[in-house]
Amino acid sequence: MVTKDGIETVTEWEKVKHFPAFSTIQDWLIEAGFEIESAAGNFAGDPITDETDRAVIWAKKLVLPNK
Repeated sequence: MVTKDGIETVTEWEKVKHFPAFSTIQDWLIEAGFEIESAAGNFAGDPITDETDRAVIWAKKLVLPNK
């Protein structure tokens, strides 16, 4: 951060990202009208595990019949 008078202050801190659980993401997609067709823990198609640092999800929007 640099103040108006040019004094620079640098503050460092540890930060931790907390990703939502896969079950939470599934719920969000279902509530939004999507159906998960496939899911993987990386772009190579490996399964999602506790050590996975990403989720690659392929979902399609469900088409509801006209009323």
